[in-house]
Amino acid sequence: MLQYPRPSLRSARVVVGALLAGPLAFFGLASFLIGHFGGGMLPADAELTPGQAFWIWVAIAIGCFVPALMLRSRVVSRVEASRFVSDPVEASEALGEIQTYLVIAGALIEMPALLGGVFFLLYAASDFLWVGLAVLAVGAAVAFPRAEWFEPLERARDPWRAGGM
Repeated sequence: MLQYPRPSLRSARVVVGALLAGPLAFFGLASFLIGHFGGGMLPADAELTPGQAFWIWVAIAIGCFVPALMLRSRVVSRVEASRFVSDPVEASEALGEIQTYLVIAGALIEMPALLGGVFFLLYAASDFLWVGLAVLAVGAAVAFPRAEWFEPLERARDPWRAGGM
């Protein structure tokens, strides 16, 4: 039988952190390629202008951030609804929901950040790098798992934690 790790603050932070770190690695690679080879990767006669690419990016960013914010709202609601949970099974279910919402929100935030990196690589326009970094910063504030969302439920799920072991 396949065993899945139990939802926890640590596993949520690892997954969401990896989702947010991916675009940083891509930004580094794009910066290296632009610095090493100079200029963007698009031919000079490309039909898509940087201005058009920016507005495409804005539409995609909004389309990703709205659901990410909605998922964060679900996390906060689930945490509030679970404030006094003492049943280990109910606590485990709540942790699973919270972790799932945060992972999906992290993936939704990763997309516009990566797209900013792609446009940075294509156009060598640092504006795309800065908007991508801004998306990651806001995304970390929105989707990065917080201890106060997990620890009370982890204590309810694992009663031995309450004893300080």
